[in-house]
Amino acid sequence: SDLAVEAAKKALAAAGRTAADVDMIIVATTTADLTFPATAAIVQRKLGCPVGVAFDVQAVCSGFVYALSVADGFARAA
Repeated sequence: SDLAVEAAKKALAAAGRTAADVDMIIVATTTADLTFPATAAIVQRKLGCPVGVAFDVQAVCSGFVYALSVADGFARAA
């Protein structure tokens, strides 16, 4: 979660956004901080994001591609 938080802070700064703008966090990982709560929920708390969707995708090597596909599906449905 520590690496994800730092990456998220940099991404938010580059996009000119704040944690208040985030309504979904998807973390693709094979080494979660804990089984429960999800690492995404830990990242959400550490960033200070409002309550929203936060979940992990644990699909080993293909996790990033799978998480990107899931995020794309949610974005298209919004």
